[in-house]
Amino acid sequence: MVTLKEFLRSEVVPALGCTEPGAVALAVARARKEANFEEVKKIDVVVSANIYKNGYAVGIPGTKGLKGNVIAAALGAICGNCECGLEVLKCCNDDDVKRALHLVDEGLVIVSPDLKRKGVYVQATITTERHVCTCIIEDTHTNISKVKLDGRLILSKKKRFQSKQNAENASITGQIKNMTFKELTYLIDEIDEADTNFIFEGVKMNMAMSQAGLDPKSKFGLGVGRTIMKLVNANTPSTLPQKNKSLHCGCCRCKDGGDFYARHEQRRKWKPWHNSNTSRLPGGRIL
Repeated sequence: MVTLKEFLRSEVVPALGCTEPGAVALAVARARKEANFEEVKKIDVVVSANIYKNGYAVGIPGTKGLKGNVIAAALGAICGNCECGLEVLKCCNDDDVKRALHLVDEGLVIVSPDLKRKGVYVQATITTERHVCTCIIEDTHTNISKVKLDGRLILSKKKRFQSKQNAENASITGQIKNMTFKELTYLIDEIDEADTNFIFEGVKMNMAMSQAGLDPKSKFGLGVGRTIMKLVNANTPSTLPQKNKSLHCGCCRCKDGGDFYARHEQRRKWKPWHNSNTSRLPGGRIL
C-alpha cells in the first residue's frame, strides 16, 4: 500500500509556470536529450484535449509574456533540462527565447490535439539531421512512460491499473482513489516532522506568490484577488473564505502569468518581473 511520503513526493512537486506547457516542454527536452542534443529540424507534439486547452494561453516563465504550448515546446528543445522535472525551463534566457521564436516563426513547431485522449497525455517527436526521437508522458505531468529513438524502444513503463483487484500495481493516485475513509485516516497518522516541513515548504512558496499577486503595484491579470481582498473589512473567521479566494487568485495570476517572477535559486525568493500581454503564434501572428 502507498505511504504518505510516496503520495506527497508524487503529488506535491515544484513547477515553474503552469503544469500543462511544463509537461510539453519536458517531453520535448527528453526527446532532444536522447537525440544527442542535435540541431532540431522539426518538433511535432500531440497532446490530449485537456493539455491542449489548459496550456493554450498560459504564460511561459522567462519569456516576458509569451504564452502557450507551442512556445513551451520550442523552448523545451532549445534550453529544456529534462532532469529538472516541471522546472524544465528554469534556465531560460532572452537568447533562448529568440531562438525558440525563430523555430516557431519558421513553422517547425506543431502542437495538435488528439480529442480521443483524456487526462494527461503528451507525445513529443523531435527530428534532427540523424535522429527521430519520440517521448510520451501520460497519467501524470512528469511520468515519462515511453521513449523511442529511430524506431527502437529505449524506455517503456508498464501502465498501472487503478482497480481494486490490482491495488498493489496501481499508480499512487489510483491507490489513493481506492482507499476507504478508514485507510486514509491511517495514512494521515503516518505524518512525521519531515512530511510537515515538506508541506510547509510548498505553503511558503505559494504564499509568496499569492502576496506578490496581491501587490497593488503589480499590473498583471485582472486584479480579481486584490478586488476581493478590498471587500474584506473584518479580520474574523467569517471572512476566511473570501481571504482564501483572494490568495488563490493572486497565486494563480503569478503561476499562469509565467513571466511575472524571476527565481533566485541562491535565495529561493521571487520578485515581480516584466509583463506583456502578447503571445506569438506560428507565422509571427500575435494574440
